[in-house]
Order: sequence, then structure tokens, then C-alpha cells
Amino acid sequence: MSHRTVPGSRTWQECSGRDRSAASVAAVTLAATRAATLATMLTAMLALTGCVSSRDLGRPPQLDEAQRLEAMAELRQPPTGDLAALYRLRVPHSGGLRCSVLARGDSGRLTISEHFGSALSLAAWSADGAAEILDLRQGCRLPSGDLSAMLGVGRLPMANAVRLLGGRLPMVEGDESWWQDEGWLVISGPGWAGSVRLSAQPPWRVVELRGLASSPETGWRLLLDEHIGSLPGLIRIEQGEERWAELKLIRLQWDTAADLPALPDLPQCEAEPSDLRPERR
Repeated sequence: MSHRTVPGSRTWQECSGRDRSAASVAAVTLAATRAATLATMLTAMLALTGCVSSRDLGRPPQLDEAQRLEAMAELRQPPTGDLAALYRLRVPHSGGLRCSVLARGDSGRLTISEHFGSALSLAAWSADGAAEILDLRQGCRLPSGDLSAMLGVGRLPMANAVRLLGGRLPMVEGDESWWQDEGWLVISGPGWAGSVRLSAQPPWRVVELRGLASSPETGWRLLLDEHIGSLPGLIRIEQGEERWAELKLIRLQWDTAADLPALPDLPQCEAEPSDLRPERR
């Protein structure tokens, strides 16, 4: 197995910088919400210094045709390998969680854990769009398998989301894209569409992704910051005005291992929690 660690000071250990941060990734802890210390993934505003804020970024930069072609060529390249990443996870009432993402092609695993404890929840997705969410605290499988909606990113497929985490455009084969006069790059795929804001100059990188929704209450966006090259070190996910989560990159490598770990065989949970947010402590 070969892999490459992302360069950076302290090998991508957590940067000290604070910020009011990111969104309905609380959805990913749909599975983790059943216990008191649970929380979920990927918008309230706890303003911390030096990270993404939930302010309006204004109009995207106006790139000329040559810049657009150059940015698209760079950001549509295939990733170096399969992503394996570890993040510090913050949600409204919890900041000591960890989130790991492991991808193999268009399939993958996402695990939420306590800082120095056991795994709380596990989500799995496959290339055909199927998803499973396991509550490891209760030892059961949640009835809902809509992982993207749980994460607060509408119908964005997880394969597209993983490309975004890896510093690429959230596009896979078959997706369409076009530029709007206002400077947004619109990407449309089966069941979802979003508007992308790119950086104003090289190195080209994605700094915002907005889901195209009919109202602010159902809208969502991802804010990306602290890049190394095109790779984001901080991702804030916001949905509506109350749901947010923040992912701070601790470590990332491009892995070439063959298989994903098998899922535990668990019975279905009796009921699904109605409130996905972690309990106030």
C-alpha cells in the first residue's frame, strides 16, 4: 500500500485558530444523536479568529475565459488516490468529537467518535447511491439511509462531497456545468444542483458551494478555508439559520488499499430520533 501525507506544518495537525462554524453535517450524526455525547457532521455563528465565518461573501470573482478554462482543468483532475482523512468535528453543543472519512472509488465510510473514546456512529455509502447509518452506541441500524440529507447538503452525492474534501470540484462523470454571468459555476447532477465560488486567482480552489434550493430554510452551503493548494483545511456546513457543523482537518493521506472494512451486522433500530442535534450539556 502506498500513500502520501499532505505537506504542512506539524503534518496537518490542528491549526490553532478559532471561528464560528459549519452546518447540517449534524445530519451525519443522525446516527450519533441517540446518546448524550453524540453529535453529527458536516449554523449558528460562534465567531472564532482566522477561520471561515458565516458572513455573506458577496459576488464571486469575475474570471475571464482563460482563467475559467485553467481553473476547470486543474480542479477536474482525478484525485491522487482514495481519500483517508481525519477531522476535528464541532457542532453547536459539542467540540470534542472526531470524524474520519475513508473512500474507495465511489464508496466509503464515515465514522463519528469521541475524542478519546469509542465510535458513536458509522455511515456507509456505495456507488449505486445506497447508504446505511449505524448507531454504534445503541447497537442498531437506523431506518433512514438518506446520508446526504442527514449531512445537511441536500441531495449532493457522497462521491461528489468526497471530491470536494480532496480539493476538487464536486463533479463526477455525467455531471453538467456552466458559468453564470454573476461569476458562479453551476454544477448539476442526478437529483441535485449547486453553485460554486472559486478563488480569484491561482492556486485555484473552491471556497464556497451553495445548494440550489427554493427557500433559505431549505438552503445549504459549504464554506471552505485554510487551503494548502486546493485542499481545504476547514469546512463549515450551514443549513438554514440554526444547523451547522465544522470540520477541521487533522490529517489526510491518499490511500490505495483494496477494500473497505466490512459493516457490523446489526438489527434495525426501533425508532428514529426526531431531533438530530446533540443534546445541550
